[in-house]
Amino acid sequence: MSIDAQAVIDEALALVADVRGSHDLDRVVRAEVDDLLRSLHAIVDDSSSRLRASHALGWLYWLRYSASGRSDQPALERSTASFAVCFRHEDWREDGLPHLLLEELVEEIEPYVEEILDTEQTGVADGGSVDRAVVLCGRIVAHMPTNGPGYVTWLPRLSRALLRRSAMTGSQRDMDEAVRHAERAVEVGSVYDIQMADILIQAGNARAARYRQGGTPDPGDRDRGVAHYEAVLGLRALPARDRIRARAAAATLVADSEPRRAAELAGAAVGELPLLATRHFDLSEREGRIGEFAGLTRQAAALLLSAYGGRAGESALALLELGRCVNMGGEFSVRSDLGRLSAAHPGLAGRLNDLRDRLDQATVVGAKDETALRRQQDERGRDVAALDAVMAEIRSRPDFESFGLPPTMKALRAEAAHGPVVVLTSSSLRSDAIVLSARETTTVPLPDCAEGDLRARAREFRTCLRRILTVEQDSPEHQRLQGVLRDLLGWLWDCVAAPVLRLPVFRADDTTSRPPHVRWIACGAFSFLPIHAAGHYETGRFTHPASNGSTRDNVADRVISSYAPSIVALRHGRAQVGSRDAVAWKALRSLVVAVPDASDGASPLPQVGEEAGELVRQLPGVTLLTTVGAARENRPTKANVLAWLRSSAIAHFACHGYSDSSDPSRSGLVLEDHSTDPLTVSDVMSIAIDTGELAYLSACDTAFTGNETLEDEAIHLASAFQLAGFPRVVGTLWAIRDRTAAAVVGSFYDALGVSGEPDLSTSAHALHTAVLSIRDRHPERPDIWAPFIHIGI
Repeated sequence: MSIDAQAVIDEALALVADVRGSHDLDRVVRAEVDDLLRSLHAIVDDSSSRLRASHALGWLYWLRYSASGRSDQPALERSTASFAVCFRHEDWREDGLPHLLLEELVEEIEPYVEEILDTEQTGVADGGSVDRAVVLCGRIVAHMPTNGPGYVTWLPRLSRALLRRSAMTGSQRDMDEAVRHAERAVEVGSVYDIQMADILIQAGNARAARYRQGGTPDPGDRDRGVAHYEAVLGLRALPARDRIRARAAAATLVADSEPRRAAELAGAAVGELPLLATRHFDLSEREGRIGEFAGLTRQAAALLLSAYGGRAGESALALLELGRCVNMGGEFSVRSDLGRLSAAHPGLAGRLNDLRDRLDQATVVGAKDETALRRQQDERGRDVAALDAVMAEIRSRPDFESFGLPPTMKALRAEAAHGPVVVLTSSSLRSDAIVLSARETTTVPLPDCAEGDLRARAREFRTCLRRILTVEQDSPEHQRLQGVLRDLLGWLWDCVAAPVLRLPVFRADDTTSRPPHVRWIACGAFSFLPIHAAGHYETGRFTHPASNGSTRDNVADRVISSYAPSIVALRHGRAQVGSRDAVAWKALRSLVVAVPDASDGASPLPQVGEEAGELVRQLPGVTLLTTVGAARENRPTKANVLAWLRSSAIAHFACHGYSDSSDPSRSGLVLEDHSTDPLTVSDVMSIAIDTGELAYLSACDTAFTGNETLEDEAIHLASAFQLAGFPRVVGTLWAIRDRTAAAVVGSFYDALGVSGEPDLSTSAHALHTAVLSIRDRHPERPDIWAPFIHIGI
């Protein structure tokens, strides 16, 4: 530090010491403060004097603010900013700080600390950031009065920071200090404190972390941690989120010592997940609330199976139905029952639909318009209360006691009368296939399919698919990548599909030429993998099925595959079809949407025009929306598509599609007005179609969710069309090639028999036939034939 800088800082701090506490600065002192401020600003950027200069600046601006009768807001802001520079720096050792400034200073520091601590979920914080968080939290706690509300707020933050650092460094001292500060927060906190749930959960987390660390665990830490979690459940007016957090954490902590208690706690947590998806929140907010508990339902099912064995298969299945697809599950249940309600109580049905429509159409007001935002929130709250009252009134009527509620196990089992349902689930504890058939529920453990390995392979599969699109076809790299895909599909057969398909329920029926029809419900990382394409396709292992040498070591030669978000979704589709009067094929209405032009920089789709022309000739009652030579009312805009969808039995889209991994509800189809008014998943989910039979989404990624925190929610275009009213949907798991897509479309409709009087219930078999026709010609290229899947009944 230079002599001049040292002198200026010393002079500033000496002045502070002389006049500190005075609210009346005379003119001379005011002028001296102004001169010193100018001098300090000239040296504050000097790295050797920055900390002490910032400290002096903070005090001088504080004096100016105090002398103004605390009306000089710019001086307060500059004082806070200057002290914050010191406070954030690990080398700052000065204790001098205006007591009244602490609240403002903490407000400035808090977002910085929370940003570091929030990386507990992502693991991306570096050691230096965590060290700074420990220092900052420690300084704030040290400066806070122990009887003030801020003290009990910052003690858990300090505990979190210390736990984070201990996890990175293995420091036992940090671990012990984390426990000490967390316990101190519990000691000084009050059950009437709005933050008490967070305080108790952090105390439980600190005890749990110390219990799980290396060495001999202390059962006292485990028991004390569980006691903290259970204390949360005793708090009054506790939000569902806090109850779920406490029960889930307690279940994890006692999983080894008390597996049945752990299963009970986790099951109770799952039971409250639907409360996070109420219509108080829009779809994106609901996704965020559910995403916080990613994997909880699968973990609860695994705990149940570990505690009670395979006989708990039905109970585990019921949990998976309750705690997965939470956003869509309630909608499927309500919409399935609406037909009955409309016939029996049309007035109630009308009130219910009006309220649901109002809540779905509510617009989010920008945060800057606080008055409008508050008004909108009040209106939404009134509508939600009215919706709850209508639902209660409906459930008070005979035969409607379970309206909109999750189905019973008996109702779920009834779905298996139409073919076996296989639920694939994985967690850190175990992986299993739960097979629901008309006669029984069978649990098939998958010991060679560990969660970490499964997730790594799913990521490798997606990486290979993206890479294949960028390399020259038939190049050595292209062939290598194809080999990786085939190896992954072989592993998927050996470790997942083969153990399941060995069950007697999957034996071919001798009375029909068709293989059994299985519905796959893929949970967790399974949802990123093409189960229907699992098998060995390497040279010498795969033989064309027409030859006698076929080994049938693949799924497609054993069964016809469909997918479903949940069993509830299957019931919804079947209920829709069952509630309608039969309509002759030629009396149906079809919608064909064709967008062959490049849009927003996307490549053109030259096959789309020919594909659409053929469909116009084949399908009944066609309305064609296209960008080629069409009048305004027949252009493929969002408004036109949504209007025509409502009266269509068949909807076929030939265009670009995309999956938004950051917010799956914003995934969409690329129409003509995509840049100004995109057609998204949430748009499709918000409509109800009474006439839907089949939707074919010939576009990329229409059945894919790229968000791992929402992998159990099945939020993608295909499920949205299913919810909207199409019980059968054809979608894609990844990017498709224009020429291949057109070939599959042609084969699909031919196999469906559209030239005669087709049976739309055979759509899964039609797609199976169409895909096999390409697979049998190119078994070595799963990237071109495996993305096409059937969803629904």
